[in-house]
Amino acid sequence: GDLTIKVENNTESGAGIYSEPVDHADQTLDDAEIHYASLGNIVLLKIRPYQENQFRFLVFNAKLSTAIRLDEIEHACVMLPDDQGIIFPGGYYLQTGEYKRFDHGLRNMVYERTLPASNGEDFLYLFRERVTGTQIQLRYNLIRQSVETPLITSGQTFFPDGEMVCFKAHEEPQKHHAVQIWQTPFTGPDFVPTSNTDSLLFKIGNKDLVRGMAECSEILMLIDKDDNYSGLYVDLVKRASDVLDSYFWIDKPETHQLSEPLNAIRAAASAAIEEFEKVVRLRRDTQTRTQAVKESVETLGKEIERSRFESIDDFVNALSKLREQRGQAIGLRQLRYVDLPLVDSLEKSTAERSERLSRRCVDFLVTPGALDPYRKRVEDAATQ
Repeated sequence: GDLTIKVENNTESGAGIYSEPVDHADQTLDDAEIHYASLGNIVLLKIRPYQENQFRFLVFNAKLSTAIRLDEIEHACVMLPDDQGIIFPGGYYLQTGEYKRFDHGLRNMVYERTLPASNGEDFLYLFRERVTGTQIQLRYNLIRQSVETPLITSGQTFFPDGEMVCFKAHEEPQKHHAVQIWQTPFTGPDFVPTSNTDSLLFKIGNKDLVRGMAECSEILMLIDKDDNYSGLYVDLVKRASDVLDSYFWIDKPETHQLSEPLNAIRAAASAAIEEFEKVVRLRRDTQTRTQAVKESVETLGKEIERSRFESIDDFVNALSKLREQRGQAIGLRQLRYVDLPLVDSLEKSTAERSERLSRRCVDFLVTPGALDPYRKRVEDAATQ
């Protein structure tokens, strides 16, 4: 009865990274209409379950193994420059998994156009609401990889020197109408800014510098990622190598010799790759064993709750199993990267069950005939 996103072959358990109910619970996967687009680390999904009127839109990130619902990409979804991710009227989603959504209340916005700045760093995405004509401006910065606060207008005009004039209409008649004037980097194709033409940075060109800075910014983002980011250290080695090999100016004094920290990052990531694989393997093995002990403890607890203890043997067998499970839980402490609070919980629960069952066993032993099974075995042994 669920639409589930899976990243491993565990059909028996039904567990996934994301799920939501569907209207018709008995349908199969073949009954749904499914479209997808693979864009680097992310996959855009457009799914309509059986006999439902609306499509569902989801974004899956292969590096983080996460998925989120993003219905806003239905009407407008644009690729960001350098394949950094996607942008839509309500926010953006990056290849690294970072995303942001703006609660401006506008719906059914369509893409109008993109204005690139001459500096190569800023891009302005314009979206429009078809009925009212309301427009929203999203300004994306290639280096910071983020969008500034959206600007909502009823119209705007850009001038060759980058000046923008915009206004916002009101539902009620107004005596005065405010017109805003902004200075932006979105200049005309013939606009020439004043600059020091003799410097190395001018000769390199702002767009090339911006691309290099953007790639360095991506490396900084990767450094801040957790170990659950798939292929983290391999990506760090590749990205650092790409920057070092792609830009001739990376080791110049004028660009602050960025090659030095990049070489250090690449060396550290290379050294970490082999060790990280060992850590991942140990964590996976520890998690598997911990899960097995947890399931055994839970199964034994349910079995004891359902059992009727009518003989001393029933008590002895159950207490023996509890003692064994408690030993298994204590043994987990010897494993590296184990979840100690979970181990404490498992040990505590088995100890409490053992204590309760021991008290019941003592109460049983004072009843007549409690030890008859042992007496009978002694007599049988003597007869034998």
